Amino acid sequence: MMLRIAWLSPWNTKSAIATFGAPLVAELRRRGHEVSVFRTEVGAAAEIPSRCDSAPVRMLGATSPQQLRADFDGVIANIGNNFSYHGALPDLMDRLPVLGIFHDGFLAHLADVWAEDWLPASQSPRRLAEAVYGAGNGGAAEFWLPLEQMVTERPMLEWLAPMVSGAVVHSHGWAGRLRAACSGAVTVQPLTMPDDGMPEPPQPGPTLVVATIGDVNPNKQADQVLRAIASRPDLKAHCQYRLIGEVGANQRTWLEGLAAELGIAPPRFTGWIDDDALKNEMRSVDVVCCLRNPIIEAGSASLITGMRSARPVLVSNHGVYADVPADLVLRCEPGREAADVARHLTAILADRAAAAAMGRRARAYVRETNSAERYVDGLLPALAAANAAAPAIGLARRLGRQFGELGMSPDSPQGQRLMAALSDMFQTERQENARASSHAK
Repeated sequence: MMLRIAWLSPWNTKSAIATFGAPLVAELRRRGHEVSVFRTEVGAAAEIPSRCDSAPVRMLGATSPQQLRADFDGVIANIGNNFSYHGALPDLMDRLPVLGIFHDGFLAHLADVWAEDWLPASQSPRRLAEAVYGAGNGGAAEFWLPLEQMVTERPMLEWLAPMVSGAVVHSHGWAGRLRAACSGAVTVQPLTMPDDGMPEPPQPGPTLVVATIGDVNPNKQADQVLRAIASRPDLKAHCQYRLIGEVGANQRTWLEGLAAELGIAPPRFTGWIDDDALKNEMRSVDVVCCLRNPIIEAGSASLITGMRSARPVLVSNHGVYADVPADLVLRCEPGREAADVARHLTAILADRAAAAAMGRRARAYVRETNSAERYVDGLLPALAAANAAAPAIGLARRLGRQFGELGMSPDSPQGQRLMAALSDMFQTERQENARASSHAK
């Protein structure tokens, strides 16, 4: 059966989510479905050139929920933490249940900017957190907590998860929270990324080049890699660290200062580079480092890039990285990354052949597990289940808004009776969706 599908996503030439989506849109079309792309960017990001596509690409901000409901059999929204790339989504999702692909479990940056821009002046991101988590949690004087505490207590996943009629997430790490907040079925589907034609690993030489790929955020533990290199004379003598991606000025200054304090060479910074330049950089990279603590993403494009490149990959042993079989990656325990990184790099220097063999096994695994064909095999049943759940979820959200406009608090006796009735309805819906999801597998 041919479906008309609206694909809501960033679609600019710098977006990793657009890179993820392009082969899926192509695969859906190859299977006979009609797919239309709607860009979710706002502000300056909406001016970044669009990816090439075989059909016209439209802006979501110029499209109404009623138009999407009338013109399409299914709506799939790609949800991430960057407001400039996803800012057109929340307002629409509040009015139209969609199948949500959650690229991030941590949505606090999106929520923060959205609340400042969209809520009345009397409200704030703090008030939005209070509405989602209750006065006890959201009632702090400030919206932001320390990052690790924020990820655990106030990730803002529970802000958007109740709006979707079904969810796809790329690892088991965030699936439990999604299932608790989403009334529709939740599907765990490993992330796919196109084969970017990375060059083969270089021949072993005297220098071991270790690289972190992507925006250099503090949770990527670049400081722990520097501490690992500084901890052993053989690593100091033979390891070079490279940061391939955009890095803020303060982060760069801090890392350069830390390297000087540790008595090692500073990392090499490339800044943001395009795909061709990335391939050129990778020609001399021996090891890919994918450390994250805390983990805010639900999937990792750099993990797939590293594994597909047939290089040994260092990962944090939690979240999406813990989903990968242990014999394909080099695991580092959160909280003791520097010691584990040093141990793994020392082992690679001692046995380059074993490291190369692991890289080849990882590449074979990714080609099978993280293909576009397998992803679409899971996506279509998830869309069918979301479409089935959408009417009840849409009704519940409309009722909730109407009762809110009447001043009924969820804590009032009337509100509690309403929530109990809706809970019973959604419990039945969840059971039916779980059975549908089980049969689809």
